[in-house]
Amino acid sequence: MKSPPGRPVFAFCFIAASAILPLTQVHPATYYISTTGSDSQPGTIDQPFLTLAKAVGLSTAIFSPGDTILVRGGVYSSPATVTISKNGTTTARYHLLAYPGERPLLDCSWLAPFAEVTAADFVSIDTAGVGGPRKADGSLPDITYLVPAPSSQFVDAGTDVGLLFNGSAPDLGAFETQAPAGLASHGIPKAGGFSLLPTYPNPFNGATTIAYMLPARREITVTIFDTRGTRVRTLFRAVQDAGFHSLRWDATTDALRPAASGAYIARIQAGQEVRSARLVLLK
Repeated sequence: MKSPPGRPVFAFCFIAASAILPLTQVHPATYYISTTGSDSQPGTIDQPFLTLAKAVGLSTAIFSPGDTILVRGGVYSSPATVTISKNGTTTARYHLLAYPGERPLLDCSWLAPFAEVTAADFVSIDTAGVGGPRKADGSLPDITYLVPAPSSQFVDAGTDVGLLFNGSAPDLGAFETQAPAGLASHGIPKAGGFSLLPTYPNPFNGATTIAYMLPARREITVTIFDTRGTRVRTLFRAVQDAGFHSLRWDATTDALRPAASGAYIARIQAGQEVRSARLVLLK
């Protein structure tokens, strides 16, 4: 079993005996794991193994289908990957259980050694304004609660999973900090600019969402063209306030007929500025 990369876990995993199997059943052999054991020992109650990897991760392990592994109480550090290389059968399964009356804890915080989280990691920990009213355009109020500070240990500490981020890697947490000067921005618009965000889904079947950011109140026109430059749909034309906006195109023409499968261009004009995105309609 593999732990998902780039996702630190700040908790302990609990192995519960009663949730797995009653200990009243008799199995061919029983082995033990203890924080005071050694993987060079035979795995008896007096000479237990030390690690979970020894119990389930060795192709040369002596365990046979139907055997039971009892884990004594204590905290066990887990590596990033534990590979299960032994298989049981439908009638003779392997049983990994907590030792009766004891609670083993598997420490899953095996990633980057983060220091203790403090208020210095965030711009603010003041909840004032969190429940405040939305802006006139419907967007959320501007708050700094739990936004990572520029020097926070959580800046650029995440893993790229294909979403937008600033800097060399995503930040950990609910907010993304602004990229420092000279550092790449992976799709997130810089403050103060008119930006077209990635359409989603794309390719699409049925409908797609076109999203953009306005730095100020602008007259907006959103038009869909085919690849020959023929206008397919005037999706929107009005004045909008600054902030985030999104529109949904349901793959229909100005005559409200279904558009054909193929590639299209979404053109967004804000004042004198123009942005465009390629859309792919699949049916």
